[in-house]
Amino acid sequence: MNLNEKIRMAEALTELGVDVLEAGFAIASPGDFESVKAIAESIGQRADTPVLASLARAGAQDVMAAANAKRAHQYNPSEDNLCWEDSGFSNYDREPL
Repeated sequence: MNLNEKIRMAEALTELGVDVLEAGFAIASPGDFESVKAIAESIGQRADTPVLASLARAGAQDVMAAANAKRAHQYNPSEDNLCWEDSGFSNYDREPL
């Protein structure tokens, strides 16, 4: 979807009364970053707006990208092979890899 389509989708979901809207994954690409920011600026000011979020892994760059796009939601994977991948720790012994 392009930016205008994403904004229209966010507006439609707001009209439907969704509680939480994950607007994108800000660190994934400049386009996703701009989408999250534009949705936050477009519908984030309304009284009836859902909680707006941007997906972010536990890494500092992800969290800062989400924060700069005005929204953050942290993703913590539960699969053993993903849990500690970004942190450099094993899920089993929590020792540095």
